[in-house]
Amino acid sequence: MRQAVRAILIHDSQRGLFVQHDERQVLDRGKWGTPGGGIEPGEDHRSALLRELGEEFGATFAAGLTIGPHLRTNERPDRVDHFYAVWFAGGAEGVRITAPDEILDYGWFTPDEADRLVLFFGFEAELCRQACALASSRASGDVGRDR
Repeated sequence: MRQAVRAILIHDSQRGLFVQHDERQVLDRGKWGTPGGGIEPGEDHRSALLRELGEEFGATFAAGLTIGPHLRTNERPDRVDHFYAVWFAGGAEGVRITAPDEILDYGWFTPDEADRLVLFFGFEAELCRQACALASSRASGDVGRDR
């Protein structure tokens, strides 16, 4: 079964990055989700996340990321998706789509704003809420170092 990684990408402890992928399935087109993609043979989750984010938003962007804990695994008939908290320390205005054939649009949303989006899986806003809470704890020194 195909394995994939997804980033619950948090900036400033308050907002998550959501994207509209150009899905091949008409019913999924226009839904908001999280960046990420398939794991290549021999690749670990961390490497796959950094590669996918680099492909979608550029290598400079991916270099400024910190991979946090695994938040959820979601099994579908054709794929297993692994969701990770990821923290971005750079300026949100510096994000640029480098894969316009894959991503229609993107935006930084608070968890409450994400609750109002039409989401691909339906649970991404809750994962954003969890990752924001972890980011706040991390910023205040309440949690240990990242993996």
